[in-house]
Amino acid sequence: MMRSLATKFTLAFLFVGIVGALSVSILTRDRTQDAFTQFVADKGRTTVVNILTSYYETNGSWNGVDSLFTQRDPTTDEPRDPIGVVDVDGMIVYGERPLLPNQKAPPELIQNGDQIIVNDKLVGFLIVARPLNPNGDINAPPPNSPEASFLNTLQDSTLLSLGVATTVALLLGFLLSRSLTKPIRALTRATQKMAKGELGHQVHIHSKDELGVLAQSFNQMNHDLSAALEARQQMTADVAHDLRTPLTVLRGYTEPLRDGSLQGSPELYGIMHEEVVHLQHLIDDLRTLSLADSGELPLQPRLVDPRALLERTALAYMSLAEESGVQLAVEAADDLPSISVDVERMTQVLRNLVSNALRYTPQGGRIVLGADGSGNGDFGDAQSKRFSTLTVSDTGSGIPVEDLSHIFDRFYRADKARSRGGGASGLGLAIVRSIVEAHGGTISVKSESQNGTIFTISIPVKIDR
Repeated sequence: MMRSLATKFTLAFLFVGIVGALSVSILTRDRTQDAFTQFVADKGRTTVVNILTSYYETNGSWNGVDSLFTQRDPTTDEPRDPIGVVDVDGMIVYGERPLLPNQKAPPELIQNGDQIIVNDKLVGFLIVARPLNPNGDINAPPPNSPEASFLNTLQDSTLLSLGVATTVALLLGFLLSRSLTKPIRALTRATQKMAKGELGHQVHIHSKDELGVLAQSFNQMNHDLSAALEARQQMTADVAHDLRTPLTVLRGYTEPLRDGSLQGSPELYGIMHEEVVHLQHLIDDLRTLSLADSGELPLQPRLVDPRALLERTALAYMSLAEESGVQLAVEAADDLPSISVDVERMTQVLRNLVSNALRYTPQGGRIVLGADGSGNGDFGDAQSKRFSTLTVSDTGSGIPVEDLSHIFDRFYRADKARSRGGGASGLGLAIVRSIVEAHGGTISVKSESQNGTIFTISIPVKIDR
């Protein structure tokens, strides 16, 4: 049977609490018993030493000292340990069994005894011989004595403390285990929902510890997966739509041509060819994105002058720009550092951006292709990395703020009224970003509605120090 983490935490705290309380209880009882017994013994012996000192001062010898002692302690009515009085020669002048008078006292008892001093002169010793109690413990106080009563009370208090400590440990273990396992349970439920295909569920954990970081990572992962699934579904629908439209057109012409109800003509064949070309472009775009996503987009980089790259693109669109009444210009220095790029792929990027700029720049507007090599950054010991930037700016209608964060998404069109007119597939800017990133670069956009747009491409340039 599998135990939950809460049960394991609770049992662990309970075990630690019991072991700790027992250890403290045993050590405290033993040390307290020893200390208390020694304290009581020292107090009683001090009293007896004072009586014996007074006796010697009065009599000048130990003769008749046995008259001071009975079987009861001079200061209490409780039984006491056997004591003996020893003179300076080590002879017992008074003793209680097992200490017998007129015998030599054991040296160890004299060494541990109390000195009796009269007028700065050593006159004898008080020795104590503690017998075994009924339990066989030489250090234990006599049964029913005040010492034993005190120690029993202490033991009861220790056992009560043990019970309280165990209860507190159990309660704290339960509360702490619940607080620790609550976010884990929430994450477990969320992962189970994810396993069932319910993406997008967020775990609400407000702690700032490792579990909180784990929850944030899970929420981000779940959000990204949900967004990826939604994008894939939307892409599938868009691809299906873009494929269905030309196929519908082709079927609409080929069926009557097959039945003989429609006669072929150059215009008809031209329309059919345009639809086939559109299908081919769509398939090529999808393949490019697929290769870029898997990191397998083939690149043949070589050093090229950025200005030459921009002029090549501008030349390709110069005629179309003149027909549209738009000025197309290149503004770049002649001494820019060369960049290592796949010329065909980077030309594809620039052509896509210029094509979009021409589409949204009105007559009398201006499109500028620019380059700059002043971006710098330190990225290593033997090399530094400098960025060259390529820009395509226009004075067109601009992009609404709400669309800026989506323009690089696949099949996203800022102009909702424009579908596939002009052969566009809605994948152009997604391909642009994929190609730029495949070169290790970045692309960004700045735009305001009715105030034009600027696309900026940053390509790293490595230079040996």
